[in-house]
Amino acid sequence: MVVFSVLTILFFFLAYRFFRDFYLYDRDSLDYKIITPAMLFVGYVLFGINYGPYELMVDLNDRGYRRSGLFTQFLPLLGLILATFPYQVSEFSDNYIEITKARLNSMYRLVGWLMVVTAAVRNFLALA
Repeated sequence: MVVFSVLTILFFFLAYRFFRDFYLYDRDSLDYKIITPAMLFVGYVLFGINYGPYELMVDLNDRGYRRSGLFTQFLPLLGLILATFPYQVSEFSDNYIEITKARLNSMYRLVGWLMVVTAAVRNFLALA
């Protein structure tokens, strides 16, 4: 439950920064690249809280170091955060200006989707 809470707070913090940096000045900046992973994030959080984080870890055999919930909680949610707000996440790095000049901010979106697909395939195989 702690992972869901912390990553949800991070999601809303980055959503506020997106609203402040982009959406206030350009209403067209809100497109399917942001809406789709945001809706998946909200749906997965609601499903995880409703189903129960511990029960989700038990059903998907996510037993790692101290039952970490890496593949059921952390990896999909962090991947959706990276896929939704790549520009805001890149601001946390030390070399943000170089990343922006090289236009590598979109790599965060790709890495995020790869994390989501990896967790989804692993969880599908755990159920099979």
